[in-house]
Parts: sequence; C-alpha cells; structure tokens
Amino acid sequence: MSDKALAVRGVVFNWLGRGCAIIITFFLTPYLVSKLGDESYGLWSMVMAFTSYYAMADMGLRGAGVKYIAQFHAIQDYESVNKVYVTSMVVYSAVAAVVLVLVGIATYAFPFIVDIGDHSISNIRWVILLTGATMATRMLAQVYGAALTALQRHDVSNAIAVSMQLLQAASVVAALLLGYGLVGMAVATFAVTLSGQLLRACFSNVFLPELNFSLRYFDRDTLKMVFRFGGVNVMANAAARVLVYSGGLIVGVICGPAVVLFYSIPEAITQKTAQLGSAITQVIDPLASQLNAQKNKAAMLELMVLPPRLLAVSSLSLAIFFIVYGRLFIEYWMNEQYVAQMYPVLCVLTVARALKMSSGGVRAVLRSTANLRVIAIAAGVEIVVTLVIGVLGVWLYGPIGMAYAVLTTQLLVAVILLPVWTCTALEMPKMQYFLNIWPPSLLALLPPLAVALVIEHFWTPGRILDLAVICGLILISAGGSAFYICLPTHRRSDIITSLTAWRSVKSA
Repeated sequence: MSDKALAVRGVVFNWLGRGCAIIITFFLTPYLVSKLGDESYGLWSMVMAFTSYYAMADMGLRGAGVKYIAQFHAIQDYESVNKVYVTSMVVYSAVAAVVLVLVGIATYAFPFIVDIGDHSISNIRWVILLTGATMATRMLAQVYGAALTALQRHDVSNAIAVSMQLLQAASVVAALLLGYGLVGMAVATFAVTLSGQLLRACFSNVFLPELNFSLRYFDRDTLKMVFRFGGVNVMANAAARVLVYSGGLIVGVICGPAVVLFYSIPEAITQKTAQLGSAITQVIDPLASQLNAQKNKAAMLELMVLPPRLLAVSSLSLAIFFIVYGRLFIEYWMNEQYVAQMYPVLCVLTVARALKMSSGGVRAVLRSTANLRVIAIAAGVEIVVTLVIGVLGVWLYGPIGMAYAVLTTQLLVAVILLPVWTCTALEMPKMQYFLNIWPPSLLALLPPLAVALVIEHFWTPGRILDLAVICGLILISAGGSAFYICLPTHRRSDIITSLTAWRSVKSA
C-alpha cells in the first residue's frame, strides 16, 4: 500500500479510535462522579495528574523511536532499526526502575501535600503506588507503540487501544459496584494496561519481524542520537503535560479537591475532542520523517500548510459546538448544578486546544528536520507562561483563571511565536505562511458556524442524543468545507483515490 493510502487510512483509524475514547469517557465520567462524589472524584483526578508526570522521565524516547524507526525503515536499514529498538529498550528499563523509586517517594509524600479529607492514608498510598506502576509498565512497552506508529499501523494500534479502553471501563465499573473504591479502580487500570502493552509487543514483532533484541545492537552513537532528539521531546512532553495536568493540581492545591472537577471535567472533554485532531498529527510525524529521509522537500513544505488548515477547521468547529451548545451539553450530561462553573471553563479551554492543534503540522516538520531548538524554546515558554499565569489566575478567579492561562499561552506560542520561529529556521516568508493558513481556515469555518446558528434558531434540543446529532451535522459541514476550501484539487483526488483503493482491497 502506498504512503498516501497508509496516511489516509491512518487518519481514518485514528478518528475511529479517538471517537471510541470520547464515547467511553462520555458514559463513564457521570457514573464516576455520581458513584464517588465530587471530593473523591477530584482526588482521583489529582492522583492521576500527579502520577502522570512520571511519563516525563521517558526522556522523549518514544518520539525519537517513531522518527528514527520510520526513517530507517523507509530506506530498509534494519541494522539501524534494531540499534534504535535495543538502545531504547535498555534505557526504558533503567527509566522504569527510576520511576518506581519516584513512586515510592510520591506514595509517602502525597497525603502531606494534598488534603485527602476522610480518605484512608493507606488506601490513597495504594492508589498512588498502583498508578505509578501503571506508568512504569507503559514505559517498558513504549518502543513497541513507537514501532507500530512508525510503520503507520494505526489500525492495529487503535484496535488495541479501543479494546483496552472498553475493558478498563468495564473493570472500573465492576470495581466500584463491588465496593473496592479508588483502590479497585487503580488495580483495574494496572491490569488492563499490562495486557495492552503485551499485545503491542506481540503485534510490533509481527509487522516488523526484523526486530531482534540482542544486546549487541546497543550502540552509544545511537544513544546519543536518540537522546539529542529525545531531550527536546522532553521539553515538548513536559509542556503538554503542564497544559493537560497542572490545571487540576493547581486548582486542587489552592481551592481544594472538591473544586477540581469544575476544571478537570471540561479539561477531559477538550482533551478527548482534541484527540480527533491528533489523529492527523500522529500520521504526520512518521510521514514527515519518511519524506525527509527521501529528500522530498516539496511534500515537506506542503505538510507545513495543509495539516494546520485541517486541524484548525476541525478543532475550531468543535469549539463552535461547545460555545453554542455547551450549557445544554453539561446540563444533560452531568447535571444542571455544574453548568454555571463548568461552561465558562469549557468555552475557554476548547478554543485554547483548537489553537494548539493548529500548530501540529509545524511541529511535525520541525521534528523530522531536526530543528529541535525551536521546539525546545517554544515548550519552555509554554511551561513558564502556563504555570505563572495559572497559579495567579486560580488564586484570583478559581478554575476559570487556569483556563485563561492555557488560552493565553496558546495565543502566544501556537499562533504567533512557533510559526514565526519556524519560518525563520526554514527560511520561509512569515507573512506568506500566515496567509496560507488562516484565511482558508477561517473561510472554511463559515459553513459549520452557519449550521450551528441556524439549528439553534429553529431547534431546541431536548436530550443528549439531539446534541450528538447537531455536533455531527456541524462536523460534517466542517469536513465538507475543509475538503473543498483547504485542500488543493490534486490532494482531493489523492484522498478519493486512496479511499476507493482501500474499499476495493477490503471488498476483494
């Protein structure tokens, strides 16, 4: 199958995977809140956010694995593929051991940092220990996930992810029904994660049989290469985790665990919906590495323009839906009592996420061309601005202050600084870049905006299913306008050809 067909198929399967994750979150979150209560749910969110920072200890090796496995596989240099694979595995094993030590420290310290209310200190420590062990397990299998992504086997990767999400949701519900509480949820999460990582290991060896775990492939030059790339990924990952997880922690520490859900639930909604856009960026990274290895500069420059257009239209269309129908969505999904505090946070965060997604193609091109300094500086600015404004904002205004901190950061970094710095690094005209991205994207947003406003005028949805239909209509109109406005004629033909060829293969 051609690279174009694989890319198109990858986006489709990534959308399916992200869509299933959104549906699972949609049904599971209200159940967890009602079963646990506001304070316990907020505490669970804080523990998950707290332990998620262990993932920064991977030193960016997963991103390096995707880049270099895709790059060396494109030129059939399997010696180098195995060097990347084995070197990464050795490092991940050492990192997992370090994470377990950090877990031990966090297990002891967390109850003294956060007010855990009437919860048992012993139970909370078990929850932290198990979630930390879950993170260590994910690290040990990161290279297998990187291999599947590098090979653009997004179908298999998403099939595993969806299966594990369904199993985890069922296990969490069972744990709560049996009365095991937060500890039972943590045990279920660990067991399902372990199963998923074993499946990824098996399938990566099936699709890349050249993988050979022999210590003779451990290579110091390869170690330096992946660390050079991975070091920048650490900054980028740190910035991403600060944006995703620091908000709940800051709100919890300053305002208390019971207030966390007013930020963490809108954050979870925008994070899941933003993953629909990441279905495109996940395909761009290995594709950009392959094109760079093949010295295809024209296609690389196209990646600077087309994906940001599509990402901006898709993510801003979701922002339109939440701004127009967010109040009803929260009321029907959660409860009317949550609307007043959650809706403003949801509106601000959904726009912030959309702005960040619009820079996805730029980041992919920078990673593939090893322009790492730009990514590192942008990530550093994201971390500093988000934390400084976030702490001050939460202190003064509560959860909405954290949302405005994230929005301010993305306006500064994703919309202005990162594109300007990228154009400078790649010697591209800055004004030409902005004119290539935003006028077509904003024009393509007019149909979904019109659909949202017309429906609002003529139809008042009375249940959550009605809102799902409206959201679908908005996204369909956005997809159609993006297809005809944001893509040149030859790319529209490529997509149609790829989908037609794929359907023919499936029929045969």
